[in-house]
Amino acid sequence: MSEFVLDAGGAEHDVRIFVPTNISEDSPLPLVMNFHGLGSNGDQQAAFTGYEELAEQEGFVVVHPTGVPSSTDAQGRNSWETLSSDDPAKDDFVFANELLNLLIEDYCVDESRVYATGMSGGGLFASQLLCAMSDRLAAAVSVAALHFPESCNPDKAVPFMAIHGTEDPTVPFDGDLTGTRFEGEAFAQLLFSTPIPDQFAQFAAAMGCDPDGQRVATSTDVVTTTYSGCDDGVPLVFYEVVDGGHAWPSSPLTEPGSPVADQLSQLQGYSTFDIDATVDGWAFFEQHTRVK
Repeated sequence: MSEFVLDAGGAEHDVRIFVPTNISEDSPLPLVMNFHGLGSNGDQQAAFTGYEELAEQEGFVVVHPTGVPSSTDAQGRNSWETLSSDDPAKDDFVFANELLNLLIEDYCVDESRVYATGMSGGGLFASQLLCAMSDRLAAAVSVAALHFPESCNPDKAVPFMAIHGTEDPTVPFDGDLTGTRFEGEAFAQLLFSTPIPDQFAQFAAAMGCDPDGQRVATSTDVVTTTYSGCDDGVPLVFYEVVDGGHAWPSSPLTEPGSPVADQLSQLQGYSTFDIDATVDGWAFFEQHTRVK
């Protein structure tokens, strides 16, 4: 693991990057860009998801960048921009593109196998990249947040998977902000007042999918909705975690014996182990290569 600072999009960003050992220098590697949630950072996202350990096992590069606060946030929390709430002081989409350019150039990244994922605000940002960087992504996975902006018009269809708990106390599954962490905040009303499944369905429509997804209970905790007929045959899959909270399913930090498991449970609510947002996310990613 190494770190560097990238000045791009109007701000300096700390960037944490992991390159697996025992790789051929002549063989370009897949890249996972893993974005943290509001108020968090790249180091915490790496620990929360365990993506670096999986990258070592599977042989891909993973990068955990750290966002900077919005100019309108009086609390100064690290965050990522959205296409529905432009920040005149920074441009996270420029940053994401420049970060990707650097990684392709300096870290032998395969530009046809670039993937985006994230938790909460990072999951929301990953979903925005489907709109802003569809020509550069091979697939995306959003966990515990996503948002379909009115301006979204992807250049091409991109495979997309999302995971969201029905009892999320931060980003409401049903769009009802009453009693949630961000009740009364204008940005939450803008981004989260439309139910999450409906917003995912809007992404499916933008990708040319058939309007009605097939909804099937795939485990005790998980109901899966799969959309078919999408442009270029890409898959769109939504995982509904029954009674799930604002969580990264199967996070190493929520496993039994973790010193912070109880604390996270109190803060986030129930976290399932029926699906693994890291392992299953990578399994989704590795099926897809961007066609140039």
